[in-house]
Amino acid sequence: MTPEGDSKKSLVDALHRFLLEARAANRNVVLLIDEAQPSRRSARADPAHLELETDTEKLIQIVLMGQSELRDLLAATTCASSRSG
Repeated sequence: MTPEGDSKKSLVDALHRFLLEARAANRNVVLLIDEAQPSRRSARADPAHLELETDTEKLIQIVLMGQSELRDLLAATTCASSRSG
């Protein structure tokens, strides 16, 4: 995966190309994040803007491993998304 620059957009575009190439080659992509920490929503990347899926399928599995506080934050975020969506 080689980005065409160092901007956030070029990095996201390179990731998207990589994920599409992996899917075309029938490879699964998994991102494991160990010691994941809860953080403010504004400080995290917004996966919705990363193009991690196509219209028909997910291009990557993301596995977060962390303390129980992370689970609580993710549960609260999921509930809030369900109420607003």
